[in-house]
Amino acid sequence: MDDSTQYNWTVTYVIVLAVATVTSCATLLLSFKQIKVTDSAVQYLTYSVCRLYFVYTLARLVLYIGVLANFNGLRDTLDAMDNGELMGARAIYSEGKRKPFPVIVTLIGDCALLSTTFFIVTLAYEMKRLIIKSMDRGPSRERAITRQYCIRAYSTSAAFAILMVVSAFLPSSAAETLQTVAFWVELACIWVSVLYPVYATLRISCQKRARSAVDPASLLLHQRIKTFVIVYCMFVFPSCVVEVLVRFVGDIKMEWVGITQILYYLSGGGTVFAIGISASCCFRTLRPIMPPSVYEQLLEGGFFPEDERQNGMDVIVEPPTRRPVFVVTDIEGSSRLWSADSPAMAEAQSIHDDLLRQQLPRFRGYEITTCGDSFQLAFHCVRDAIGWCVSVQEKLLKAPWPASLLKYDNSARVYDIWTRLLFNGLRVRMAIHDGDDRLVFARHPTTGKMTYLGLSEMLAREMGEMGQGGQVIISESALSAFKDEMLHIPRKTELAKFKVQPFRPFELPEFGISVQMHEVVSTRIGDRFRDESAHIRVEKIGERLRSHLMTLPSASVL
Repeated sequence: MDDSTQYNWTVTYVIVLAVATVTSCATLLLSFKQIKVTDSAVQYLTYSVCRLYFVYTLARLVLYIGVLANFNGLRDTLDAMDNGELMGARAIYSEGKRKPFPVIVTLIGDCALLSTTFFIVTLAYEMKRLIIKSMDRGPSRERAITRQYCIRAYSTSAAFAILMVVSAFLPSSAAETLQTVAFWVELACIWVSVLYPVYATLRISCQKRARSAVDPASLLLHQRIKTFVIVYCMFVFPSCVVEVLVRFVGDIKMEWVGITQILYYLSGGGTVFAIGISASCCFRTLRPIMPPSVYEQLLEGGFFPEDERQNGMDVIVEPPTRRPVFVVTDIEGSSRLWSADSPAMAEAQSIHDDLLRQQLPRFRGYEITTCGDSFQLAFHCVRDAIGWCVSVQEKLLKAPWPASLLKYDNSARVYDIWTRLLFNGLRVRMAIHDGDDRLVFARHPTTGKMTYLGLSEMLAREMGEMGQGGQVIISESALSAFKDEMLHIPRKTELAKFKVQPFRPFELPEFGISVQMHEVVSTRIGDRFRDESAHIRVEKIGERLRSHLMTLPSASVL
Protein backbone atom coordinates (compact mmCIF):
# COMPACT_ATOMS: atom_id res chain seq x y z
CA MET A 1 0.00 0.00 0.00
CA ASP A 2 1.48 3.35 -1.04
CA ASP A 3 1.93 6.28 1.30
CA SER A 4 -0.93 8.38 -0.12
CA THR A 5 -3.45 5.54 0.28
CA GLN A 6 -2.33 4.87 3.84
CA TYR A 7 -2.53 8.58 4.60
CA ASN A 8 -6.09 8.77 3.24
CA TRP A 9 -7.20 5.80 5.34
CA THR A 10 -5.56 7.33 8.40
CA VAL A 11 -7.39 10.62 7.85
CA THR A 12 -10.64 8.69 7.49
CA TYR A 13 -9.96 6.83 10.74
CA VAL A 14 -9.30 10.13 12.52
CA ILE A 15 -12.61 11.59 11.33
CA VAL A 16 -14.58 8.48 12.25
CA LEU A 17 -12.93 8.21 15.66
CA ALA A 18 -13.58 11.89 16.34
CA VAL A 19 -17.29 11.37 15.63
CA ALA A 20 -17.40 8.27 17.85
CA THR A 21 -15.54 10.05 20.65
CA VAL A 22 -17.87 13.05 20.59
CA THR A 23 -20.93 10.78 20.53
CA SER A 24 -19.67 8.75 23.48
CA CYS A 25 -18.81 11.87 25.46
CA ALA A 26 -22.18 13.50 24.74
CA THR A 27 -24.03 10.36 25.83
CA LEU A 28 -22.07 10.23 29.08
CA LEU A 29 -22.85 13.86 29.83
CA LEU A 30 -26.53 13.77 28.86
CA SER A 31 -27.88 10.27 29.53
CA PHE A 32 -26.26 9.70 32.91
CA LYS A 33 -26.33 13.25 34.21
CA GLN A 34 -28.87 12.60 36.95
CA ILE A 35 -29.02 8.81 37.22
CA LYS A 36 -27.60 7.00 40.24
CA VAL A 37 -25.77 4.20 38.46
CA THR A 38 -24.49 2.48 41.61
CA ASP A 39 -27.89 1.10 42.71
CA SER A 40 -28.56 -0.98 39.60
CA ALA A 41 -26.27 -3.45 37.86
CA VAL A 42 -27.88 -2.77 34.47
CA GLN A 43 -27.46 0.99 34.82
CA TYR A 44 -23.87 0.67 36.00
CA LEU A 45 -22.95 -1.73 33.18
CA THR A 46 -24.56 0.58 30.64
CA TYR A 47 -22.63 3.50 32.08
CA SER A 48 -19.40 1.45 32.05
CA VAL A 49 -19.84 0.47 28.40
CA CYS A 50 -20.34 4.11 27.42
CA ARG A 51 -17.41 5.26 29.53
CA LEU A 52 -15.01 2.59 28.26
CA TYR A 53 -16.02 3.12 24.65
CA PHE A 54 -15.20 6.78 25.15
CA VAL A 55 -11.75 5.84 26.51
CA TYR A 56 -11.16 3.38 23.67
CA THR A 57 -12.14 5.73 20.85
CA LEU A 58 -10.23 8.61 22.43
CA ALA A 59 -7.08 6.48 22.75
CA ARG A 60 -7.30 5.33 19.13
CA LEU A 61 -8.00 8.91 18.03
CA VAL A 62 -4.85 10.13 19.77
CA LEU A 63 -2.91 7.25 18.22
CA TYR A 64 -3.96 8.08 14.66
CA ILE A 65 -3.37 11.78 15.17
CA GLY A 66 0.15 10.76 16.17
CA VAL A 67 0.36 8.76 12.94
CA LEU A 68 -0.71 11.77 10.87
CA ALA A 69 1.87 13.93 12.62
CA ASN A 70 4.45 11.12 12.32
CA PHE A 71 5.17 11.58 16.01
CA ASN A 72 8.45 9.77 16.82
CA GLY A 73 8.27 8.06 13.43
CA LEU A 74 4.95 6.46 14.33
CA ARG A 75 3.78 6.42 10.71
CA ASP A 76 6.67 4.16 9.78
CA THR A 77 5.91 1.87 12.71
CA LEU A 78 2.36 1.25 11.45
CA ASP A 79 3.30 0.02 7.98
CA ALA A 80 1.63 -3.25 8.96
CA MET A 81 -1.74 -1.48 9.13
CA ASP A 82 -2.89 -3.15 5.92
CA ASN A 83 -3.14 -6.39 7.90
CA GLY A 84 -5.87 -4.99 10.08
CA GLU A 85 -6.05 -2.62 12.99
CA LEU A 86 -5.35 -5.15 15.71
CA MET A 87 -2.31 -6.33 13.79
CA GLY A 88 -1.21 -2.72 13.64
CA ALA A 89 -1.60 -2.42 17.40
CA ARG A 90 0.59 -5.50 17.88
CA ALA A 91 3.16 -3.90 15.60
CA ILE A 92 3.38 -1.03 18.04
CA TYR A 93 4.10 -3.39 20.91
CA SER A 94 6.87 -5.13 18.97
CA GLU A 95 8.38 -2.38 16.84
CA GLY A 96 7.76 0.61 19.08
CA LYS A 97 8.83 -0.77 22.43
CA ARG A 98 11.35 2.04 22.78
CA LYS A 99 8.65 4.63 22.10
CA PRO A 100 6.56 4.90 25.27
CA PHE A 101 3.91 7.29 23.92
CA PRO A 102 2.40 5.07 21.20
CA VAL A 103 2.77 1.95 23.35
CA ILE A 104 0.97 3.52 26.33
CA VAL A 105 -1.82 4.98 24.18
CA THR A 106 -2.34 1.68 22.37
CA LEU A 107 -2.28 -0.27 25.62
CA ILE A 108 -4.90 2.01 27.17
CA GLY A 109 -7.15 1.48 24.15
CA ASP A 110 -6.72 -2.31 24.21
CA CYS A 111 -7.42 -2.54 27.95
CA ALA A 112 -10.54 -0.41 27.51
CA LEU A 113 -11.61 -2.65 24.62
CA LEU A 114 -11.22 -5.81 26.72
CA SER A 115 -13.18 -4.34 29.60
CA THR A 116 -15.87 -3.17 27.17
CA THR A 117 -16.38 -6.66 25.78
CA PHE A 118 -16.75 -8.03 29.31
CA PHE A 119 -19.27 -5.39 30.31
CA ILE A 120 -21.27 -5.89 27.10
CA VAL A 121 -21.61 -9.61 27.85
CA THR A 122 -22.60 -8.97 31.46
CA LEU A 123 -25.00 -6.22 30.38
CA ALA A 124 -26.77 -8.65 28.06
CA TYR A 125 -26.89 -11.21 30.87
CA GLU A 126 -28.30 -8.74 33.39
CA MET A 127 -30.93 -7.51 30.94
CA LYS A 128 -31.93 -11.10 30.19
CA ARG A 129 -32.13 -11.90 33.87
CA LEU A 130 -34.13 -8.78 34.67
CA ILE A 131 -36.65 -9.43 31.90
CA ILE A 132 -37.11 -13.14 32.62
CA LYS A 133 -37.28 -12.86 36.42
CA SER A 134 -39.02 -9.44 36.44
CA MET A 135 -37.24 -8.37 39.63
CA ASP A 136 -33.89 -7.04 40.77
CA ARG A 137 -31.78 -8.12 43.73
CA GLY A 138 -32.29 -5.06 45.88
CA PRO A 139 -29.89 -2.07 46.10
CA SER A 140 -27.32 -3.66 48.42
CA ARG A 141 -27.11 -6.90 46.44
CA GLU A 142 -26.99 -5.00 43.16
CA ARG A 143 -24.03 -2.98 44.43
CA ALA A 144 -22.24 -6.17 45.51
CA ILE A 145 -22.74 -7.76 42.07
CA THR A 146 -21.52 -4.57 40.42
CA ARG A 147 -18.32 -4.67 42.49
CA GLN A 148 -17.72 -8.28 41.45
CA TYR A 149 -18.12 -7.40 37.79
CA CYS A 150 -15.68 -4.51 38.14
CA ILE A 151 -13.08 -6.69 39.84
CA ARG A 152 -13.29 -9.35 37.11
CA ALA A 153 -13.24 -6.89 34.22
CA TYR A 154 -10.41 -4.72 35.45
CA SER A 155 -8.38 -7.70 36.67
CA THR A 156 -8.49 -9.18 33.17
CA SER A 157 -7.43 -5.88 31.64
CA ALA A 158 -4.63 -5.52 34.19
CA ALA A 159 -3.38 -9.02 33.36
CA PHE A 160 -3.40 -8.16 29.66
CA ALA A 161 -1.46 -4.95 30.31
CA ILE A 162 1.11 -6.82 32.41
CA LEU A 163 1.62 -9.38 29.63
CA MET A 164 2.19 -6.62 27.09
CA VAL A 165 4.68 -4.88 29.37
CA VAL A 166 6.52 -8.15 30.01
CA SER A 167 6.66 -8.88 26.27
CA ALA A 168 8.64 -5.67 25.77
CA PHE A 169 11.54 -7.20 27.72
CA LEU A 170 11.46 -10.63 26.06
CA PRO A 171 13.39 -11.74 22.98
CA SER A 172 11.67 -11.01 19.68
CA SER A 173 10.43 -14.56 19.07
CA ALA A 174 9.00 -14.96 22.58
CA ALA A 175 7.48 -11.48 22.48
CA GLU A 176 5.81 -12.21 19.14
CA THR A 177 4.35 -15.47 20.47
CA LEU A 178 3.00 -13.78 23.57
CA GLN A 179 1.50 -10.93 21.59
CA THR A 180 -0.10 -13.37 19.14
CA VAL A 181 -1.76 -15.19 22.03
CA ALA A 182 -2.93 -11.87 23.45
CA PHE A 183 -4.35 -10.89 20.07
CA TRP A 184 -6.36 -14.10 19.76
CA VAL A 185 -7.66 -13.69 23.30
CA GLU A 186 -8.73 -10.17 22.44
CA LEU A 187 -10.42 -11.31 19.24
CA ALA A 188 -12.14 -14.18 21.07
CA CYS A 189 -13.53 -11.72 23.62
CA ILE A 190 -14.93 -9.59 20.82
CA TRP A 191 -16.59 -12.63 19.25
CA VAL A 192 -18.14 -13.58 22.59
CA SER A 193 -19.42 -10.02 23.01
CA VAL A 194 -21.16 -10.40 19.64
CA LEU A 195 -22.58 -13.91 20.03
CA TYR A 196 -23.81 -13.82 23.63
CA PRO A 197 -26.10 -10.78 23.23
CA VAL A 198 -27.62 -12.49 20.18
CA TYR A 199 -28.27 -15.61 22.28
CA ALA A 200 -29.72 -13.50 25.11
CA THR A 201 -32.09 -11.73 22.73
CA LEU A 202 -33.31 -15.01 21.22
CA ARG A 203 -33.80 -16.47 24.69
CA ILE A 204 -35.84 -13.47 25.79
CA SER A 205 -37.98 -13.68 22.65
CA CYS A 206 -38.74 -17.35 23.34
CA GLN A 207 -39.65 -16.58 26.94
CA LYS A 208 -41.90 -13.73 25.84
CA ARG A 209 -43.79 -15.93 23.38
CA ALA A 210 -44.23 -18.58 26.08
CA ARG A 211 -45.90 -16.13 28.47
CA SER A 212 -49.53 -15.20 28.17
CA ALA A 213 -48.93 -11.77 29.72
CA VAL A 214 -45.79 -9.69 29.68
CA ASP A 215 -44.96 -6.75 31.92
CA PRO A 216 -44.88 -3.50 29.88
CA ALA A 217 -41.59 -2.53 31.54
CA SER A 218 -40.09 -5.83 30.37
CA LEU A 219 -41.28 -5.15 26.83
CA LEU A 220 -39.54 -1.79 26.89
CA LEU A 221 -36.33 -3.35 28.21
CA HIS A 222 -36.56 -6.10 25.58
CA GLN A 223 -36.88 -3.49 22.86
CA ARG A 224 -33.81 -1.72 24.22
CA ILE A 225 -31.67 -4.87 24.21
CA LYS A 226 -32.82 -5.76 20.69
CA THR A 227 -31.78 -2.34 19.46
CA PHE A 228 -28.45 -2.69 21.23
CA VAL A 229 -27.77 -6.15 19.70
CA ILE A 230 -28.73 -5.09 16.17
CA VAL A 231 -26.56 -1.97 16.24
CA TYR A 232 -23.60 -3.67 17.90
CA CYS A 233 -23.61 -6.68 15.55
CA MET A 234 -24.04 -4.49 12.49
CA PHE A 235 -20.86 -2.57 13.34
CA VAL A 236 -18.68 -5.25 14.95
CA PHE A 237 -19.49 -8.52 13.16
CA PRO A 238 -17.97 -7.56 9.75
CA SER A 239 -14.70 -6.55 11.40
CA CYS A 240 -14.53 -9.80 13.37
CA VAL A 241 -14.99 -11.84 10.18
CA VAL A 242 -12.36 -9.86 8.28
CA GLU A 243 -9.88 -10.12 11.16
CA VAL A 244 -10.18 -13.91 11.07
CA LEU A 245 -9.97 -14.07 7.26
CA VAL A 246 -6.84 -11.92 7.27
CA ARG A 247 -5.11 -14.50 9.48
CA PHE A 248 -6.17 -17.56 7.49
CA VAL A 249 -6.68 -16.32 3.91
CA GLY A 250 -4.25 -13.43 3.88
CA ASP A 251 -5.31 -12.00 0.51
CA ILE A 252 -7.93 -9.46 1.57
CA LYS A 253 -8.31 -6.15 -0.22
CA MET A 254 -7.43 -3.11 1.83
CA GLU A 255 -10.80 -1.60 0.93
CA TRP A 256 -12.59 -4.39 2.78
CA VAL A 257 -10.26 -4.10 5.74
CA GLY A 258 -10.64 -0.34 5.82
CA ILE A 259 -14.43 -0.33 5.53
CA THR A 260 -14.90 -2.94 8.24
CA GLN A 261 -12.43 -1.07 10.41
CA ILE A 262 -14.44 2.12 9.97
CA LEU A 263 -17.56 0.23 11.01
CA TYR A 264 -15.73 -1.12 14.03
CA TYR A 265 -14.62 2.33 15.10
CA LEU A 266 -18.18 3.56 14.68
CA SER A 267 -19.38 0.71 16.89
CA GLY A 268 -18.36 2.73 19.92
CA GLY A 269 -20.51 5.71 19.07
CA GLY A 270 -23.32 3.60 17.59
CA THR A 271 -23.58 1.20 20.51
CA VAL A 272 -23.34 3.96 23.08
CA PHE A 273 -26.06 5.87 21.23
CA ALA A 274 -28.28 2.77 21.08
CA ILE A 275 -28.04 1.78 24.74
CA GLY A 276 -27.49 5.13 26.39
CA ILE A 277 -29.24 7.80 24.41
CA SER A 278 -32.92 8.57 24.80
CA ALA A 279 -35.46 11.23 24.01
CA SER A 280 -34.38 13.07 27.15
CA CYS A 281 -30.94 13.71 25.67
CA CYS A 282 -32.51 15.31 22.62
CA PHE A 283 -34.73 17.45 24.81
CA ARG A 284 -31.75 18.55 26.93
CA THR A 285 -29.90 19.49 23.76
CA LEU A 286 -32.87 21.60 22.63
CA ARG A 287 -33.38 23.15 26.06
CA PRO A 288 -32.04 26.64 25.15
CA ILE A 289 -34.85 27.16 22.61
CA MET A 290 -37.65 25.57 24.66
CA PRO A 291 -39.93 27.28 27.16
CA PRO A 292 -38.92 26.08 30.65
CA SER A 293 -42.32 24.57 31.42
CA VAL A 294 -42.29 22.54 28.18
CA TYR A 295 -38.80 21.24 28.92
CA GLU A 296 -39.73 20.24 32.46
CA GLN A 297 -42.80 18.33 31.34
CA LEU A 298 -41.00 16.50 28.53
CA LEU A 299 -38.43 15.21 30.99
CA GLU A 300 -40.99 14.38 33.65
CA GLY A 301 -41.11 10.65 32.96
CA GLY A 302 -38.26 9.36 35.10
CA PHE A 303 -35.00 11.19 34.45
CA PHE A 304 -35.00 13.20 37.65
CA PRO A 305 -33.59 11.98 40.95
CA GLU A 306 -36.91 12.26 42.78
CA ASP A 307 -38.45 9.67 40.44
CA GLU A 308 -35.76 7.17 41.37
CA ARG A 309 -36.54 7.16 45.03
CA GLN A 310 -38.49 4.08 46.00
CA ASN A 311 -42.13 4.77 46.64
CA GLY A 312 -41.88 2.84 49.91
CA MET A 313 -45.38 1.41 49.97
CA ASP A 314 -44.38 -0.77 52.94
CA VAL A 315 -43.12 2.20 54.99
CA ILE A 316 -45.18 2.98 58.09
CA VAL A 317 -45.62 6.74 58.50
CA GLU A 318 -46.45 7.95 61.98
CA PRO A 319 -49.11 10.67 62.19
CA PRO A 320 -47.78 14.15 63.00
CA THR A 321 -48.65 15.26 66.52
CA ARG A 322 -47.15 18.75 66.61
CA ARG A 323 -48.54 21.42 64.30
CA PRO A 324 -49.49 19.06 61.46
CA VAL A 325 -49.84 20.42 57.95
CA PHE A 326 -53.19 19.51 56.41
CA VAL A 327 -53.83 18.77 52.76
CA VAL A 328 -57.38 18.33 51.49
CA THR A 329 -58.07 17.06 47.97
CA ASP A 330 -61.23 16.88 45.93
CA ILE A 331 -62.13 15.77 42.39
CA GLU A 332 -63.81 18.52 40.43
CA GLY A 333 -67.08 17.50 38.77
CA SER A 334 -67.01 13.96 40.13
CA SER A 335 -70.80 13.77 40.56
CA ARG A 336 -71.40 14.57 36.91
CA LEU A 337 -68.82 12.00 35.84
CA TRP A 338 -70.40 9.32 38.04
CA SER A 339 -73.81 9.98 36.53
CA ALA A 340 -72.45 10.10 32.97
CA ASP A 341 -70.24 6.98 32.98
CA SER A 342 -70.20 4.99 36.20
CA PRO A 343 -67.98 2.06 35.02
CA ALA A 344 -65.28 4.40 33.68
CA MET A 345 -65.49 6.59 36.76
CA ALA A 346 -65.15 3.57 39.05
CA GLU A 347 -61.93 2.62 37.26
CA ALA A 348 -60.72 6.23 37.33
CA GLN A 349 -61.50 6.51 41.05
CA SER A 350 -59.36 3.44 41.72
CA ILE A 351 -56.48 4.90 39.70
CA HIS A 352 -56.86 8.19 41.55
CA ASP A 353 -56.87 6.57 45.00
CA ASP A 354 -53.89 4.33 44.25
CA LEU A 355 -51.85 7.20 42.83
CA LEU A 356 -52.49 9.48 45.81
CA ARG A 357 -51.68 6.76 48.34
CA GLN A 358 -48.62 5.62 46.42
CA GLN A 359 -46.94 8.99 46.87
CA LEU A 360 -47.67 9.36 50.60
CA PRO A 361 -44.74 7.35 52.07
CA ARG A 362 -42.28 9.27 49.89
CA PHE A 363 -43.29 12.52 51.58
CA ARG A 364 -44.12 11.14 55.04
CA GLY A 365 -47.80 11.77 54.50
CA TYR A 366 -50.49 10.36 56.76
CA GLU A 367 -53.99 9.56 55.53
CA ILE A 368 -56.47 10.82 58.12
CA THR A 369 -59.67 9.89 56.33
CA THR A 370 -61.47 9.86 53.01
CA CYS A 371 -64.95 11.11 52.30
CA GLY A 372 -66.16 10.02 48.89
CA ASP A 373 -63.44 11.13 46.50
CA SER A 374 -61.92 13.63 48.96
CA PHE A 375 -58.72 12.81 50.84
CA GLN A 376 -57.78 14.47 54.12
CA LEU A 377 -54.06 14.13 54.83
CA ALA A 378 -51.52 15.32 57.39
CA PHE A 379 -47.82 15.98 56.84
CA HIS A 380 -44.95 16.66 59.21
CA CYS A 381 -43.83 19.81 57.39
CA VAL A 382 -45.02 22.16 54.68
CA ARG A 383 -42.16 21.16 52.39
CA ASP A 384 -43.41 17.57 52.28
CA ALA A 385 -47.00 18.71 51.76
CA ILE A 386 -46.05 20.88 48.79
CA GLY A 387 -43.82 18.15 47.40
CA TRP A 388 -46.65 15.63 47.58
CA CYS A 389 -49.16 17.96 45.92
CA VAL A 390 -46.80 18.87 43.08
CA SER A 391 -45.76 15.26 42.52
CA VAL A 392 -49.35 14.02 42.44
CA GLN A 393 -50.48 16.76 40.04
CA GLU A 394 -47.64 15.86 37.68
CA LYS A 395 -48.38 12.15 37.83
CA LEU A 396 -52.10 12.65 37.31
CA LEU A 397 -51.20 13.92 33.84
CA LYS A 398 -49.52 10.60 33.03
CA ALA A 399 -52.08 8.26 34.59
CA PRO A 400 -53.73 5.71 32.24
CA TRP A 401 -57.28 7.04 32.48
CA PRO A 402 -60.12 5.13 30.79
CA ALA A 403 -60.52 6.31 27.22
CA SER A 404 -64.27 6.78 27.57
CA LEU A 405 -63.69 9.23 30.44
CA LEU A 406 -61.64 11.59 28.28
CA LYS A 407 -64.62 12.64 26.16
CA TYR A 408 -66.14 14.72 28.97
CA ASP A 409 -65.26 18.38 29.37
CA ASN A 410 -64.03 18.17 32.96
CA SER A 411 -61.80 15.16 32.31
CA ALA A 412 -60.68 15.69 28.71
CA ARG A 413 -57.14 16.15 27.49
CA VAL A 414 -56.24 19.81 27.02
CA TYR A 415 -53.11 21.11 25.25
CA ASP A 416 -51.64 24.55 24.79
CA ILE A 417 -50.20 25.98 21.58
CA TRP A 418 -46.89 24.20 22.31
CA THR A 419 -48.81 20.90 22.40
CA ARG A 420 -47.89 20.76 26.08
CA LEU A 421 -50.36 18.66 28.03
CA LEU A 422 -52.25 20.80 30.55
CA PHE A 423 -55.01 18.46 31.67
CA ASN A 424 -55.57 14.74 31.35
CA GLY A 425 -58.26 12.79 33.16
CA LEU A 426 -59.56 13.61 36.61
CA ARG A 427 -58.86 17.15 37.81
CA VAL A 428 -58.01 17.23 41.49
CA ARG A 429 -57.93 20.44 43.53
CA MET A 430 -55.81 20.63 46.64
CA ALA A 431 -55.48 22.99 49.60
CA ILE A 432 -52.62 23.24 52.12
CA HIS A 433 -53.07 24.78 55.55
CA ASP A 434 -50.93 24.43 58.67
CA GLY A 435 -52.34 23.38 62.02
CA ASP A 436 -51.88 25.25 65.27
CA ASP A 437 -51.17 24.34 68.87
CA ARG A 438 -54.87 24.36 69.77
CA LEU A 439 -55.71 21.21 67.83
CA VAL A 440 -57.28 18.30 69.69
CA PHE A 441 -56.10 14.95 68.39
CA ALA A 442 -56.67 11.37 69.49
CA ARG A 443 -56.73 7.88 68.02
CA HIS A 444 -60.06 6.47 66.99
CA PRO A 445 -60.94 3.58 69.34
CA THR A 446 -62.09 1.32 66.49
CA THR A 447 -59.91 2.13 63.49
CA GLY A 448 -56.81 3.26 65.37
CA LYS A 449 -56.45 6.20 62.98
CA MET A 450 -55.38 9.57 64.32
CA THR A 451 -58.17 12.15 64.27
CA TYR A 452 -57.72 15.92 64.45
CA LEU A 453 -60.29 18.44 65.64
CA GLY A 454 -59.88 22.19 65.67
CA LEU A 455 -60.42 25.40 63.80
CA SER A 456 -57.34 25.04 61.55
CA GLU A 457 -58.40 21.53 60.52
CA MET A 458 -61.86 22.70 59.52
CA LEU A 459 -60.48 25.73 57.72
CA ALA A 460 -58.30 23.36 55.69
CA ARG A 461 -61.38 21.37 54.70
CA GLU A 462 -63.21 24.49 53.57
CA MET A 463 -60.17 25.79 51.72
CA GLY A 464 -60.17 22.52 49.80
CA GLU A 465 -63.19 23.75 47.84
CA MET A 466 -61.70 27.09 46.78
CA GLY A 467 -59.56 26.06 43.87
CA GLN A 468 -60.35 24.64 40.47
CA GLY A 469 -59.56 21.11 39.43
CA GLY A 470 -55.80 20.81 39.01
CA GLN A 471 -55.04 23.78 41.26
CA VAL A 472 -52.94 23.69 44.45
CA ILE A 473 -53.52 26.54 46.89
CA ILE A 474 -51.72 27.28 50.15
CA SER A 475 -52.58 29.60 53.01
CA GLU A 476 -50.42 32.57 53.99
CA SER A 477 -49.53 30.98 57.34
CA ALA A 478 -48.50 27.71 55.71
CA LEU A 479 -46.39 29.59 53.18
CA SER A 480 -44.67 31.50 56.01
CA ALA A 481 -43.97 28.21 57.77
CA PHE A 482 -42.47 26.87 54.54
CA LYS A 483 -40.14 29.86 54.29
CA ASP A 484 -39.02 29.27 57.88
CA GLU A 485 -38.36 25.61 57.08
CA MET A 486 -36.20 26.56 54.10
CA LEU A 487 -33.86 28.51 56.39
CA HIS A 488 -32.84 25.23 58.01
CA ILE A 489 -32.68 23.07 54.87
CA PRO A 490 -29.26 22.34 53.26
CA ARG A 491 -28.86 23.93 49.87
CA LYS A 492 -28.29 20.61 48.11
CA THR A 493 -31.58 19.14 49.34
CA GLU A 494 -33.83 18.03 46.48
CA LEU A 495 -37.02 20.08 46.33
CA ALA A 496 -40.12 19.94 44.22
CA LYS A 497 -39.92 22.34 41.29
CA PHE A 498 -42.64 24.94 41.70
CA LYS A 499 -43.38 28.62 41.97
CA VAL A 500 -45.83 30.50 44.19
CA GLN A 501 -48.13 33.24 42.99
CA PRO A 502 -50.92 35.22 44.70
CA PHE A 503 -54.44 33.85 44.82
CA ARG A 504 -57.60 35.42 46.20
CA PRO A 505 -58.28 35.62 49.97
CA PHE A 506 -60.32 33.10 51.90
CA GLU A 507 -62.79 35.22 53.86
CA LEU A 508 -65.51 34.60 56.43
CA PRO A 509 -66.57 38.11 57.52
CA GLU A 510 -69.05 36.93 60.15
CA PHE A 511 -66.24 35.17 62.00
CA GLY A 512 -63.64 37.83 61.31
CA ILE A 513 -61.56 35.33 59.31
CA SER A 514 -59.56 36.53 56.34
CA VAL A 515 -56.66 34.40 55.09
CA GLN A 516 -54.63 35.34 52.04
CA MET A 517 -54.21 32.33 49.76
CA HIS A 518 -51.48 31.59 47.24
CA GLU A 519 -51.28 29.21 44.31
CA VAL A 520 -48.50 26.63 43.99
CA VAL A 521 -47.64 26.06 40.32
CA SER A 522 -45.47 23.18 39.16
CA THR A 523 -42.84 24.45 36.76
CA ARG A 524 -43.06 21.19 34.85
CA ILE A 525 -46.76 21.66 34.16
CA GLY A 526 -46.87 25.44 33.97
CA ASP A 527 -49.63 27.86 34.86
CA ARG A 528 -52.77 26.11 33.65
CA PHE A 529 -55.03 28.91 34.84
CA ARG A 530 -53.15 31.90 33.48
CA ASP A 531 -56.13 33.20 31.51
CA GLU A 532 -58.76 31.93 33.87
CA SER A 533 -59.93 32.99 37.29
CA ALA A 534 -61.46 30.91 40.02
CA HIS A 535 -65.21 31.43 40.38
CA ILE A 536 -66.19 30.00 43.72
CA ARG A 537 -69.31 30.57 45.73
CA VAL A 538 -68.27 31.07 49.34
CA GLU A 539 -71.64 31.98 50.83
CA LYS A 540 -72.27 28.44 52.00
CA ILE A 541 -68.83 28.07 53.54
CA GLY A 542 -69.80 30.26 56.48
CA GLU A 543 -72.90 28.19 57.13
CA ARG A 544 -70.98 24.92 57.16
CA LEU A 545 -68.24 26.39 59.34
CA ARG A 546 -70.83 27.71 61.80
CA SER A 547 -72.28 24.22 62.20
CA HIS A 548 -68.79 22.77 62.68
CA LEU A 549 -67.93 25.29 65.36
CA MET A 550 -71.05 24.43 67.31
CA THR A 551 -69.81 20.83 67.71
CA LEU A 552 -66.28 21.72 68.87
CA PRO A 553 -65.14 21.13 72.46
CA SER A 554 -64.41 24.40 74.22
CA ALA A 555 -60.68 23.59 74.48
CA SER A 556 -60.30 23.40 70.71
CA VAL A 557 -61.53 26.91 69.97
CA LEU A 558 -59.71 28.79 72.66
